[in-house]
Amino acid sequence: METEEKRENVDLMQETEDKKGTAESASEEKKGTGDGKPEVCETAGTEKAEMQKSTVMAPFLHSKDTTAVIMRDVAFALIPAALFGVYRFGFRAFLILLLSVTSCVLTEHVCKRIRKVQSGGYECSGIVTGLLLGMMLPLNVPYWLPIAGGVFSIGIVKMLFGGLGRNRLNPAATAKCVCFVLMGFVLKTSMDGYLVTWSETELGELFFGFGVGMIGEVSAFLILLGGLYLVLCGVITLHTPVAYLLSFSAVLLMFGNHGFDMKWLAMHLCIGGVMLGAFFLANDYSTTPMTKSGKIIFGALVGAVTAVLRIFDFTVEAVAAAIVVGNCFAPLIDRLTFPRSFGKGRKANL
Repeated sequence: METEEKRENVDLMQETEDKKGTAESASEEKKGTGDGKPEVCETAGTEKAEMQKSTVMAPFLHSKDTTAVIMRDVAFALIPAALFGVYRFGFRAFLILLLSVTSCVLTEHVCKRIRKVQSGGYECSGIVTGLLLGMMLPLNVPYWLPIAGGVFSIGIVKMLFGGLGRNRLNPAATAKCVCFVLMGFVLKTSMDGYLVTWSETELGELFFGFGVGMIGEVSAFLILLGGLYLVLCGVITLHTPVAYLLSFSAVLLMFGNHGFDMKWLAMHLCIGGVMLGAFFLANDYSTTPMTKSGKIIFGALVGAVTAVLRIFDFTVEAVAAAIVVGNCFAPLIDRLTFPRSFGKGRKANL
């Protein structure tokens, strides 16, 4: 009995010493770490820093296709047709293109300086507008006309409404209409022989650019190649050009008083800048609808207006005027075709 009691006392004493040792070690750890608070704060601070490093702010989708890249692609697509126009019509055509581009670029620079707009780099939009305007002018216009058209297209149509992306009308097409008003007699006179000659020209000559026409609109083939280049680069889609050409063809065949004469229709497709309007003017980002169905409606509208103007013998300004009319309806088309938010009303995308 005494032996058992001694064993129990020894066990109790050992348990007591173990508890004291555990308590002392715990207190030493608390003293060494300041009651454990700094260690917790250090851990929390490290975790917070790691979370901040891993946090990514929107937008999450990025693309290498900046505005400057897109505008350079459009300029590259226009250059072959412009150079061919210089080859066909000579040095005067080069001067008209140069004056148009220079006036657009300088006007844009002056307007930005006046408005104190700071940009990261030049996006080539003035060059594109100048090329389009010069390519839509005939060879015998006075030299002041491309200068006046360039100043109007950039200073009034574009920069007055806030600059690139904020204009409601296509600058080049609007300037072409204004040029027609300013020098309507010259432009109409330049087309008197054109309206008679094109019907006597072979279709192949009209398509490849050996007929008559404006400086940069003369070669439907090179304009078509430039448009396909933009499609392959992802700059534009085929929704608007296809709708434009189909609508234009349908209206001409039904109301053009030539029946279903396909050669006559093909000639109309090759003259007057129809290809330039379908692939370039009608695909301006800031003046055309954004949705796919909106692009189809817009292309069909502009093609139909172009055909109606052609039927009434407004061949010179038909494409530019139709583009301006379509630009006026672009906000309404966007409103009707833009998809609604989920759970808010019926679906609006046609």
